[in-house]
Amino acid sequence: MRRFFHTELLDTDADEGVHAERWLLSYADFITLLFALFVVMYSVSSLNDGKFRVLSAALVEVFADPDVVERLERAPRKPAAPPATPAVLGGAEEWAELPFEVSARELAEVLRALLARREEAVGVAVRESTDWTELELPAAFAFDGDGQRLADAAGPLLDDVAALARAAGVPVRVEAYTDDVPVTPAQPSAWERTAAQAGAVAARLVAAGVDADQVSATGLGDRHPLASNASAAGRAANRRVVVAVARHGQVPSVAASLAAAAAREALPPNTYSRVTELPGPEGITL
Repeated sequence: MRRFFHTELLDTDADEGVHAERWLLSYADFITLLFALFVVMYSVSSLNDGKFRVLSAALVEVFADPDVVERLERAPRKPAAPPATPAVLGGAEEWAELPFEVSARELAEVLRALLARREEAVGVAVRESTDWTELELPAAFAFDGDGQRLADAAGPLLDDVAALARAAGVPVRVEAYTDDVPVTPAQPSAWERTAAQAGAVAARLVAAGVDADQVSATGLGDRHPLASNASAAGRAANRRVVVAVARHGQVPSVAASLAAAAAREALPPNTYSRVTELPGPEGITL
């Protein structure tokens, strides 16, 4: 009886030695599934927001209008045009023929490249903001001695900017500033002087081919000085003109904003409306 019990214990130990590492199979399966889960979670968190928005908008448009698919199938396909980059720079006439597809970061580089070709543009600076790229021209460069007419040196540079804005189809904003010193009896206030200066620059841009609906001109007088008017250097810094080119076509133009306001005012009383301004060179109001 004692001998049989000893044999049974030996058999049990042998079975445990054979199956002692079976738990590794389940553990390996668990680790594999956990790794796959983390891979899926990482891929979902790394979505391209831009492509996702484009896809979402396209799906909404298709499901809202089933005829869109048929129209897309019938539309002729056009070859993709190469984007215009700062490396492709010529005269104003060449810009008028180039397809404009410059990113927000490249627009400032384009303006700096245009500025580098004009050695006479002394003191002209390029600045960037959220929606605009600004070209700041000192009044001493932009206007002649009396500060009322455009100088000959400023004309070619403004023509280059006009060709760029015309090719892009984006709005252009002109703002004129001055110091607090009265000018002439014909223009006794800073408001009148800056309004005339901004109008002269805007007229040159329109004459160079920019759509008049895409241009706005504002004279801001001496309200926004860059330096103190107590010194001659400070007054010279405050006398300036800023030509701002929109970085993209989503900035509503002045004409589109006025048209939307007129549409709201033309509605009869007690009427609920929803006005949507879509981006584009001409501006679309729904």
